[in-house]
Amino acid sequence: MCKPAEQLGRKLGVRLYQFLEGPLTAHFGKEWYDELKLACEAYLEEYGEDTQLQK
Repeated sequence: MCKPAEQLGRKLGVRLYQFLEGPLTAHFGKEWYDELKLACEAYLEEYGEDTQLQK
């Protein structure tokens, strides 16, 4: 992922899965996207908003 996109997303409060909702839904379907959204929201609720995956 490019750093400027990451920084802009943080500034605007838009997560990557939210930004890519259209393409992800088109490719995997609405039901799959809804499950992804629930999983992301549960993760953020448990681990917090500012968590980052370890490289």
